[in-house]
Amino acid sequence: MQKITANAVIDRIQSALGFSSDSELCRALNIGRATVGSWRGRDSVPYSLCINIAQSKDISLDWLLIGRGGIKPNTPQDTVDIDRLTLAIETVEEGLESIHCVMVPDKKAQLVMAIYDLFEDEATPTIKQSVLKLVQSIAA
Repeated sequence: MQKITANAVIDRIQSALGFSSDSELCRALNIGRATVGSWRGRDSVPYSLCINIAQSKDISLDWLLIGRGGIKPNTPQDTVDIDRLTLAIETVEEGLESIHCVMVPDKKAQLVMAIYDLFEDEATPTIKQSVLKLVQSIAA
């Protein structure tokens, strides 16, 4: 299980509020810069602050605290099209097999997801052939 850190929570708070720095966050919350520095240093963010932000901005507390799911409550992060994913996996496997290439799982997963995105619209045979060539050239 991945360790949850105050840094990650603070970064998600900044993201949810549209800020890119601790200084912007401090101004918005009307707190001193040392306060956020203290949260980061102690690896602790006030739970009440997280709840208030989640409620006032309609943000998922799961997302805010642990980064799970989508930013909005009760919404999945992504919906997966199983047929499209199957086609992406088959295309990657076919391309790798055709050049007798073995790819480490994390790289293969990244490639499958990239191909999945390319198949956003209908995957015609021409598109599949082009993607197959792309897989072969990447893996070679």
